[in-house]
Amino acid sequence: MQYDVWYARQSGWNLVSYARTNPTTSVNDIDVHDLTADSVGRGYLQNSWWLIDVEAGFELWKGGTGLATHSFSVTVN
Repeated sequence: MQYDVWYARQSGWNLVSYARTNPTTSVNDIDVHDLTADSVGRGYLQNSWWLIDVEAGFELWKGGTGLATHSFSVTVN
């Protein structure tokens, strides 16, 4: 999978977003470790930091045609 990567510094914390370059309606088995390792390599995160949030969807709000997340789950091993 290929991603556009967005980074912002917000109120003392870092926000890193990985947006798929090819739209999809379903994704399974994304290795979050690969994404965080990429963020460390880009200098956005440090290895000693904690991941505190995972979000998915096209804007996590409803209001436009097709702009909804119908199901989302994360399993941490």
